[in-house]
Amino acid sequence: GKLGRIVFWPEYGGDPIDLGYQVLPYEWTTDYYYGTIDIYFDDIDQICTIYNPGPTPTPTPTVIFSDPGIRCIKAMIYSIPEDTEFLLTDEQLALLTPVEVSIGSLNIETREWNSGFPGYPDLVDWFQIEFTGFIVTETSGTYNFEMESDDGSKLWIDDELIISNDGIHGPSTKAGQKELTEGIHTFRISYFQGPRWQIALVLRWKIP
Repeated sequence: GKLGRIVFWPEYGGDPIDLGYQVLPYEWTTDYYYGTIDIYFDDIDQICTIYNPGPTPTPTPTVIFSDPGIRCIKAMIYSIPEDTEFLLTDEQLALLTPVEVSIGSLNIETREWNSGFPGYPDLVDWFQIEFTGFIVTETSGTYNFEMESDDGSKLWIDDELIISNDGIHGPSTKAGQKELTEGIHTFRISYFQGPRWQIALVLRWKIP
């Protein structure tokens, strides 16, 4: 497992609970059903913030801090030129000023462009978002990934390009796979929305 310092913040008031450094995955029985979990990794310059939606109410719910799935999604939003046809490179992005936000999901089903990116109604066209975070796996083996997007997108896991679905296009899906060990892995998704008419970004994955 991976060592991380865990701090649990109850959603409905109460002081934060510092559980210290723990080897993940780590289970903790608590009286709180909802809260935000910060996991600090010494070797990664990022705080992993997890929203725990809470289990089905039981007398002693258990929080599993590294349950399988996508976690700690940080997003950098860039305004891009209106003639952009492909994802901007890191060198090109370095010349722009992003806005950093937190994104709760990478499940944005196809929607009309004028409804905006979820949570950001003014974000309708000509923008690029760089997502970074962690994938937590319980089983070693071959993981299959699919990514649907409108317009272009790319997926990296542990710095390896897994899916390239770049360019201006309608909702389309591409797939890739990677051997993953049990534990915590980094991911990055680059996504851009060019001209109207639709917005979509959905990441799906299947465990071995």
